[in-house]
Amino acid sequence: MPHLAALFLLLGAVLAQPLPSPTGGRIGLEQAVLLAQRYLNQPLEPYKAEFKRKPREGLQVWEIRLGGFEVWVDTQNGQVTYLRARPAPPHTRQPHLPFSQALALAKGLVPSLEELELKLKEGRLIWEAKGAGREVWLDGRDGRLIRSKSD
Repeated sequence: MPHLAALFLLLGAVLAQPLPSPTGGRIGLEQAVLLAQRYLNQPLEPYKAEFKRKPREGLQVWEIRLGGFEVWVDTQNGQVTYLRARPAPPHTRQPHLPFSQALALAKGLVPSLEELELKLKEGRLIWEAKGAGREVWLDGRDGRLIRSKSD
């Protein structure tokens, strides 16, 4: 069991390290999700993650929506700077591809991913991914590419 404790300590140290972000911050989207889940002390499934500049607050954050919460994670230091209750939209209760799988697919299609959100568009459930002037729609149930466009 001492080896298991050492492994958990090492994992905690790795997760605490800042990761590069395609948006110029130090905290990447995956780490921001983990930090939001850790802050809430619940492994809630995200349905939206978006990089946002908050000029009034002087922040750049990952806005993570998961469960019934909205959490802002500062891209520079990983601190949670905002938390509020925010009910999840009804379509998020429909069967869909998990966030982690949609994220893996989106990262292969959208450089500098800045947004990934489960949406209901044109009567279908999709994962919409945006970044670097590119937008893709992935089928919300199986991840198939539905639409792709660039600016």
